[in-house]
Amino acid sequence: MAVFRFPLETPLKLRRHAEEQASLALAERMRRLEAKEAQMLDLREQLTGSVEGRKEALLAGNFLPQMQMVDMGWFAALKMRMATCHGEIQAAQTEVDAARGRLVEARRAVKVLETLRERREKQWRQAENRRQENNLSDLAGVIWLRQAREEAERSARLRPPPISGEES
Repeated sequence: MAVFRFPLETPLKLRRHAEEQASLALAERMRRLEAKEAQMLDLREQLTGSVEGRKEALLAGNFLPQMQMVDMGWFAALKMRMATCHGEIQAAQTEVDAARGRLVEARRAVKVLETLRERREKQWRQAENRRQENNLSDLAGVIWLRQAREEAERSARLRPPPISGEES
């Protein structure tokens, strides 16, 4: 039996590879985004811890004006790092969205060729089935003719030979 061959198999493989690469790129961008979000969470925890520590020191009566200036500088530095991190998170989110769009497009391109492949394979199978049915029909016709000929020969042998005077 013949084997189905899709003429666009190579482009389909290339598109599948591009889809896989887009998927890997998206995973990498998402990993970077998660790292930036973890960094932001760490900075928030540092700021919260510093503020809480300063409050406890003030409540305990340990008010030193020079320490307040140091703390204010530290808080400002943490807030500046958080603002920078926030910008990096937004940039990373934009990259994730772009990578997700590329993955969607790559999947769509693969799906188009896979759908075409399935359609062509279905058409090929239908044509192959018709060809087999025609071959079987031809074979059945040949067998029927052979059996009819054999039956005619058998009938001719079983018929008594004509009497020479009866023939006209």
